[in-house]
Amino acid sequence: MTEKKQGYRLTRIYTRTGDKGSSRLGDGQVLSKSDARFKAIERYRYKRFAALH
Repeated sequence: MTEKKQGYRLTRIYTRTGDKGSSRLGDGQVLSKSDARFKAIERYRYKRFAALH
């Protein structure tokens, strides 16, 4: 039997600076929320959700 790895679920996210249309990555880069990387994550999550339901 193989174990299924569980990811961490973020149920609440707090911001320190408010929403100004940008997000900071783990390495310190500040990107617009319309950046292609965020769009790709959004598409992946939507497809994954749709496949589960």
